[in-house]
Amino acid sequence: MASALNVGKLLQGVGLAPKAPPPPDDSTANALLSLGQMQLQQQQAQQQAIITQQQQEAAAQKQAAEQQEMARQAAQKAQEQARQDAMKRKKASSLIATSPTGLPESLLGSAASLYGKSTLGA
Repeated sequence: MASALNVGKLLQGVGLAPKAPPPPDDSTANALLSLGQMQLQQQQAQQQAIITQQQQEAAAQKQAAEQQEMARQAAQKAQEQARQDAMKRKKASSLIATSPTGLPESLLGSAASLYGKSTLGA
């Protein structure tokens, strides 16, 4: 069998037998494969960029919501403090208008006036 192979090569050498086919040209396939891999990498990079952008937007929205909540709480606290201050002022003003006996000055003035009128015979 080895001699038949040698005879085939000898005949090919002299041109009497067809030559062996050339090795397949796979440069086009390799180029297409390489191009496909580059496109896949680009798509993955784009997808990662989109995901990163979405995460950043979500974080920004969360931060804005937290700041809005903090501002709402601060406004509510300021409103409550203002209400308490108004209550203190109202209580203080009612204490000022009250005599040491606990009766309002207007009643004491009326009572003194009546007492004065009754003692003076008016």
